[in-house]
Amino acid sequence: MQFQRYEINQQVQRVLVRNGVDLTKLHYSSSGSVVTLYGSLFKDPEGDFSVAQIESMIKELERLPARIYLSFDLENWNIAYEHGAWSIRGKRRVLGRDKPIEDVDVTEADMLADMLKELDIN
Repeated sequence: MQFQRYEINQQVQRVLVRNGVDLTKLHYSSSGSVVTLYGSLFKDPEGDFSVAQIESMIKELERLPARIYLSFDLENWNIAYEHGAWSIRGKRRVLGRDKPIEDVDVTEADMLADMLKELDIN
């Protein structure tokens, strides 16, 4: 069954709303069977998602009748399909002393103090 772009967008929006995504910060668009999510992924009204919550949301999106492929370009998460599985890592912007701002991948277990220690910031 072929789905129109607006039908795919409606299905995606339902999943995002059901999962409490702040749609003022996350945007999405579809082209053919590819849905790209971009911006920042936060809960509405505020808060962060856990890796498990994001995995669950991705699985729900993958089960949509439209049979879509997902692409992510997020400011606060690195999400990619690698080696047959989704890789989900948090991303933070860190300003180091005498260094430019850089994006740093973190897992849920990483602590900000560890990142600062690595960058030699006291």
